[in-house]
Amino acid sequence: MLRKHLRTAPLLVLVLSVFRGHTLTCRRSEYLIGDKCCPTCSAGSGLKIKTACTTTSDTVCEPLEGFYCTDSSENGCVKAEKHSSCQPGQYIRQKGTAFRDTECSECSDGTFSDGTLFPSCQPHTQCEALNLQLIKPGNASTDAECGEPGSRARISIAVVLVTCLVIVIALCFKNNKYTGMIGI
Repeated sequence: MLRKHLRTAPLLVLVLSVFRGHTLTCRRSEYLIGDKCCPTCSAGSGLKIKTACTTTSDTVCEPLEGFYCTDSSENGCVKAEKHSSCQPGQYIRQKGTAFRDTECSECSDGTFSDGTLFPSCQPHTQCEALNLQLIKPGNASTDAECGEPGSRARISIAVVLVTCLVIVIALCFKNNKYTGMIGI
């Protein structure tokens, strides 16, 4: 009987050494823990690990900051997308969470938002209240532009004066040209 065990022992050692060198290969979307392939939570897909894989449970994923879950299962979030950004003329009505996208709303009359700086629409600057002149009225995405009182009038006067000066110089040049020809 001892002889029978001695003959099977080398066979058993050979089988064990073959299987010891054998490794489990996981798919690209998985990683190996012990002898188990666990699903990954890829940052490239907007996910991170909430609970790591164990021998008795799979990995549980959750959205990264700035993302929300668009597909979930009993094992957590499977797919996530980046929160929407509000556009100029809109404000953030409801900030996005891990399970809900950002909600945007349009600015009301007399207010504006560039879509990034303000979580709410801001009232247009009232130039007259600041003893300034309205240069350009505001709209839903830009504030009103104000200037010093009379600055628009000064610019208009300067344009008229320069135009008149150019006309006078042109007339003088024209008259000198004819006068020079007559004297020949």
